[in-house]
Amino acid sequence: MKLKDEQLQVLSRSSMGLLLGFDGMRDFVEACDLKKRSTGGRFFQEGETAVGIFLILKGRIKLLRETRDGRETILHIAEAPALIAEAAIFMGKYPATAEAVEDSELLFLSKTAAFDLIEKNGKFARWFIGNMSLWLQRLVSRIEALTTSDAAARLCRYLIDLYEKTPPGLSLSSPRVNLPVKKGELARLLNMQLPSLSRIFRRMQDEGLIEVVGKTIILKNVAALRRMTLPPLE
Repeated sequence: MKLKDEQLQVLSRSSMGLLLGFDGMRDFVEACDLKKRSTGGRFFQEGETAVGIFLILKGRIKLLRETRDGRETILHIAEAPALIAEAAIFMGKYPATAEAVEDSELLFLSKTAAFDLIEKNGKFARWFIGNMSLWLQRLVSRIEALTTSDAAARLCRYLIDLYEKTPPGLSLSSPRVNLPVKKGELARLLNMQLPSLSRIFRRMQDEGLIEVVGKTIILKNVAALRRMTLPPLE
């Protein structure tokens, strides 16, 4: 398939583009199909047979699991140019649901084509394994945060992570971040109830740590927020 210039730019900035170079990236793209979903649309559902992997070109995707009573647990919010479902093709079924947080475009590579590239292209195999390792590291960090940190510390860690990913020059005069998801989804991602998240935001504002302006969070004391992410002294 053929990609637009802006889509190729996304890929060129990805770890795949940097590692594989033009030829390797071209081989990947030629083996892919383009999949689009509007906000709320799903690319795959938990329990479905894993038929391939997805590379995000545009938009954000939340990976979630649902309890028997219909409640969502958000595992991760992925955005371009992330790869998702790479481990699923070895497991046989998708372990989570992938839902578009906003209008999104993803490159789909079938399971057969992915295995073929892994066997024939050593650089692609290294990139693929690296992505799975990154996902494992992310899950370990999430488990650690949920089991050793309180709700306020988890929120501070999330805000600091967003801030550290902000491109230089976009923080204006005051450090700030834009929440990529609604506060209800953020609460589920951080494993807390929305009223609890609202109380923590309000308390952090009262303490002069942040200022909430819609989905923009001004970080008024980054050093203090970093300290709040640290485990308590014994």
